[in-house]
Amino acid sequence: MDVKVTDKENWANLKKNIKELNIFNPENYNETFLSRRIECRLRATCLNSYAEYAQKLNSSEKEREALAKDLTINVTSFFRDANTYKAIKEEVIPFIVKTKEENGKNTINVWSAGAASGEEAYSLAILFREVLGTRLTKFKLNILGTDIDHDAVAEAKNGTYNEQKLRETNPLYIKRYFEKTEASYRINEDIRKMVQFEQGDILGPHKPREIDLLLCRNTVIYFNAETKSNMYTEFYNIMNKDGFLILGKTEILLGKARELFQIFNSSERIYCKE
Repeated sequence: MDVKVTDKENWANLKKNIKELNIFNPENYNETFLSRRIECRLRATCLNSYAEYAQKLNSSEKEREALAKDLTINVTSFFRDANTYKAIKEEVIPFIVKTKEENGKNTINVWSAGAASGEEAYSLAILFREVLGTRLTKFKLNILGTDIDHDAVAEAKNGTYNEQKLRETNPLYIKRYFEKTEASYRINEDIRKMVQFEQGDILGPHKPREIDLLLCRNTVIYFNAETKSNMYTEFYNIMNKDGFLILGKTEILLGKARELFQIFNSSERIYCKE
């Protein structure tokens, strides 16, 4: 539902209130998407106006958390988009490893930005173990998964998933890297130790540095074009030379980033910092 013309002033005041409460910055989001999310919260709280909802946010920490959570749509599973992971395993990881060895370096930094409940980050850990095997001990591999949703981060740290989350996973990987319980699967301890999870906003000022592989897939779809463009440029600045950026299948580089990154695999939205 688009913002009603007669309610423009209250809508502007609500967005200002949201920003001042440090819930998120509304200006980063597509206006239509944002208004629809707010309308959902109005229905959920049985309120009838933006002004009433602004008052609700001021008085309720629980509602502030609910609004922030409602902006995140965590639809994910292990090895989602099989061809992307095939390219990571067969092209990206070998390239990173070869480059590190040629330059006499052994630290590999990986960031899963918008990691949701951890499936992507754990999938990457499994692939690095598969590719490197016993050579893994020669490298200092740091895999970081971040998400704005506190509950999703807690779920990621636990590492327990239902069978549906593994529907695209190679059965051999399930056998090697998961422990079956009565109703679920849990990532084994060796893989859990390879990944660190933190709550964080990809638009916030604090980002990891010297990144060799950065995945930001299906996370920025509701940001406006300017926000995306600025974010991709920031990604470039925190990445190592020859680092990789992987976007979602429906996402493309915008603005200055189109000139900064080189295409590595166009069909899988894989870019390289050269």
